[in-house]
Amino acid sequence: MKLIHDSWKNTVVGCHMLILQHKLKMLQIELRSWNIYSFGNVQNEVIIKQTSLLVIQQSLETTSSPILDTLICQEKIAKEKLDHAFHCQYLFWKEMAKML
Repeated sequence: MKLIHDSWKNTVVGCHMLILQHKLKMLQIELRSWNIYSFGNVQNEVIIKQTSLLVIQQSLETTSSPILDTLICQEKIAKEKLDHAFHCQYLFWKEMAKML
């Protein structure tokens, strides 16, 4: 909401239709950059999280007991992050299906 407010409060000189067009164009640019930096590529995030979880699970299989508790905690956190990435991917595909 702050992003929209900040983008919209810029002053533009001209007739009302020109002002509206220019503000919408500036807002579009801001929203595109926000989307890229906030969400990024959802599919890549899922792959990265899956790889991270696999590395931790492989470490669990080959490690001795002193650091086992730490790896179990890391595995739990990695699973939660992967679940979140899957949820974001689901929402992405849901929105794409609406558009089509």
